Amino acid sequence: MGSGLSVNLGSLHLDGKAGVVLLSLLVVATAGKVIGPSLCARFTSLPWSEALTLGVLLNSRGLTELVVLQIGYEANIISAEMLGLLTIVALATTVMTTPLLKATGALRTPPPPNPTEPVTGHTSETAALALSGTDSLSAQPAGRPPE
Repeated sequence: MGSGLSVNLGSLHLDGKAGVVLLSLLVVATAGKVIGPSLCARFTSLPWSEALTLGVLLNSRGLTELVVLQIGYEANIISAEMLGLLTIVALATTVMTTPLLKATGALRTPPPPNPTEPVTGHTSETAALALSGTDSLSAQPAGRPPE
């Protein structure tokens, strides 16, 4: 079974009613998958930032949705047009995960290392020994017993 592979998105006409349905499905799916888990996490005393991060991460369950949609389509529960719309929703909610995580502050880009700053917690002697591959206690090559 190739979930999502049998969807013909080119046959969708997203003007008018189908466009409104798609937008509505996207808003409801995203709100439901972000707000619900976020509130539950908040009730269990997680801070808001972590609760929202959890909600955003649960929003990206697109692969599971595609499998369920394909099963529903094969069982004639949903139409080909609804399969196409819901496939777009599943893909869109998955794609929006990284931007939403950045918006919540969960994904922070670490600053690039500054080569002029000294390594904290190490003296220049221990840093030189570490780079040379010797043991700082015996001045023997690391991993070798003293002779």
